[in-house]
Amino acid sequence: MFCRKCGAPLRPEDVFCSKCGTKVIHEDNEAAVQSAETQPSLVKDEDKPEPKHIHSSVRIKAASPYRFLACILMFVFSAVVVITEAHTLFTSPLLTGEEEPFIIIFGIIAILCAFLTYRGIAYTRFNEKHYNTALQNGEDVTPYQEVNKIALVSPVSGLVKQCSTGYCWGMFWFNCLCPLFRGDLKWAFITFIGTMFLGGISMGLLFPLCGPIFAFFYNKRYIRTQLEKGFVPADGIAKRWLADKGIINI
Repeated sequence: MFCRKCGAPLRPEDVFCSKCGTKVIHEDNEAAVQSAETQPSLVKDEDKPEPKHIHSSVRIKAASPYRFLACILMFVFSAVVVITEAHTLFTSPLLTGEEEPFIIIFGIIAILCAFLTYRGIAYTRFNEKHYNTALQNGEDVTPYQEVNKIALVSPVSGLVKQCSTGYCWGMFWFNCLCPLFRGDLKWAFITFIGTMFLGGISMGLLFPLCGPIFAFFYNKRYIRTQLEKGFVPADGIAKRWLADKGIINI
């Protein structure tokens, strides 16, 4: 047995070379080290967790619960304003004439919210009924389904993102905080400036409407941004949805 560095003869019990001081690796230990070096992936793969699969999701067409919540809150607020102004109109001896426009405007808003709530319930029940009927008869259920989330994957890093489609209720409730939470600083800044601008020119009247307006197109804008960053559809559902919306060409 000889030293691997200087070639000096070694005894079986030597731990270090007596000539150069290099640590001695015995044949049994050397074989074990070489075996571990040639099969590193086998050891690592056993410790790797199973990858989390994220897919696009499809559901029965239904009105969003956030829609009902928004309509109910607006209905209650409008009803309170109408009742308060009507009470002032008929009981106060000093009438200014400003009560009637408020009663008319918020009365229309209350009626509109009640109508939208009714239509949402009817829309949901219609699709649930026809979906179950088509499913029982073995017919196509696609007309009664909608894609509510699509999965996008980065070919480089393998990162998968699940992006919501349709109306952005996060933008509706939280305005510029929604894109900020998603890490979309560009649109967080745009929505903030837009909100300040519309609120400023309207003396604050349009301030609460900015979020609901931006919510109509933000989800689609966010998906386009991810595609520009190099993400691609992760499955067939996402690919078909993007093609149907004219975002990509198949």
